Amino acid sequence: MVLRVWELTVEEGQKLQRIVRHVHDAIEFKRAHIVLATYQGNTPLQIAVIALMSEGYFRGVMRAFNEYGMAMLKPKWRPERPPKSTDEQRKALVDLALSRPRDFQLPYSQ
Repeated sequence: MVLRVWELTVEEGQKLQRIVRHVHDAIEFKRAHIVLATYQGNTPLQIAVIALMSEGYFRGVMRAFNEYGMAMLKPKWRPERPPKSTDEQRKALVDLALSRPRDFQLPYSQ
């Protein structure tokens, strides 16, 4: 099964090129690179070799792009579980890490 990207508009093509050239987010860059390479007519195997990824990852990105469009370029990280420590505990830990050992009558300076 060959996955192809739909006919891109000029604005979509420019946005993809801008992302590939200037974005610092590695996931967004890789996804835009995949879509551009597909639009240019490269095969999944060629793109997988060029972008250093598996063919399965390529196919997943293309399916997502064909389903959700340009919105899928940005990664949407799901929140992880809530932290087990409170703000006060984290502040106390930072204060401890930034304090000097001599403040605790320890015989060393670092």
